[in-house]
Amino acid sequence: MYSMITVADIYDRIKSLGTWIDWNNTTDRITWGDPEKKISKMLIAWMPTNDVLRHCLEWEADALLTHEALFNWLVDKAPDKNDEKYFTEKLKLLNQSNISIVRCHDMWDIIPRHGVHDTWVKGLGFDEYPSHSPKVDENNLTEKAMARYTEIIELPSMFLNELCGHILEKVRRFGVREIQYIGDEDAVIDRLLLATGAIGTREQFTFTWEKGADAGIFTDELNYWSSVYWAKDVGLNCIIVPHSVSEAFGMESMVKYFEKEFPQIEIKYYPQGTPHHSVS
Repeated sequence: MYSMITVADIYDRIKSLGTWIDWNNTTDRITWGDPEKKISKMLIAWMPTNDVLRHCLEWEADALLTHEALFNWLVDKAPDKNDEKYFTEKLKLLNQSNISIVRCHDMWDIIPRHGVHDTWVKGLGFDEYPSHSPKVDENNLTEKAMARYTEIIELPSMFLNELCGHILEKVRRFGVREIQYIGDEDAVIDRLLLATGAIGTREQFTFTWEKGADAGIFTDELNYWSSVYWAKDVGLNCIIVPHSVSEAFGMESMVKYFEKEFPQIEIKYYPQGTPHHSVS
């Protein structure tokens, strides 16, 4: 006979796994609801969008385990009176569902084997190739932080368009119909820098270039005028995928992990795939 699991129990398990996390400075926390709420049904989703919250309400979930932020640009800070108007429907759904939400981000990004980074490498079929962490200046805190989320894959030589075609086949099941790239389609790629949740900041682009990669995989939050056109000027090839898709393998792994660890809870996955649609 299993004892009832609470929201706090889920969070405590996350904390026990993330031994490297500064738990006073992390996004991983209970972001909404009662920590002592007992859980019979838990939904897992990449981002707690309104669609996800509606499904929680329909399915009568007690808890939601999510990877990304609850309130978008506010991250997990509840909106004040000035911002409430932007989240009217979300706040309504949160109150109607009486849901408790746990965010598992910093830990799940880089936990070995199960997490976002390792499952992204494996999901793309790159785990069979030699790889290594980039060498960094130990006195450069930004470089040290980025190195934890990055890996240089030593690929057999292939053209950029071949590499993009390979990636497309691996992520097509998440609704992706095309892979965007910036660079010369006939560029030969030997060294690919693959990062976890690489949202395309200037620092990520310059880091990729400085570490001698022929190409980097970035996600769709990047800024074209400041980062992409600079990469084009210096000859850094860029492969762009939806952020949600780059972490979809990790979300599937999260479901399997928590199903095994908490068999007394009915767990359901809400896949979100790509938000992109295009006409050509």
